Amino acid sequence: MADRLAKGRDSNGSMFRWRGLSRALFADRSRMLRDEARAHGRDREDRIRALLTGADPDAPTLF
Repeated sequence: MADRLAKGRDSNGSMFRWRGLSRALFADRSRMLRDEARAHGRDREDRIRALLTGADPDAPTLF
């Protein structure tokens, strides 16, 4: 158990970033992520990161 705790494997999925989303919203985000990876590969890390966090990668920045 100490080894599991040291490796961060004790959360039982509660740290999953999309936990609590509806099934439809989860599916939509998953499809957007899949489509981005198919279109551009994993080279565009900023867009992948935005999609994983639920942000709109096409939204304008403040600065």
